[in-house]
Amino acid sequence: MGGIGNSPSFTWMVKSADWRERFQTFYARRPHPVFVRVPGYARWSNVEPYYPPFEILLSEIDLITEYAGSLQTAN
Repeated sequence: MGGIGNSPSFTWMVKSADWRERFQTFYARRPHPVFVRVPGYARWSNVEPYYPPFEILLSEIDLITEYAGSLQTAN
């Protein structure tokens, strides 16, 4: 699917009708709450991550969403 490992590419993901909502809320969807930390949002999973967790700001999620949207219009 053009992504990294088992992850689909952004180009493939933006073909879904609800892609924007999925990008903007990915940190609350499984399995991301184990790996992703968003300042101001409580960690709701105490499961130990099998990859190092990372922190992302809501403003960074907006930038990624904007970039993915540009891929949709480029095709």
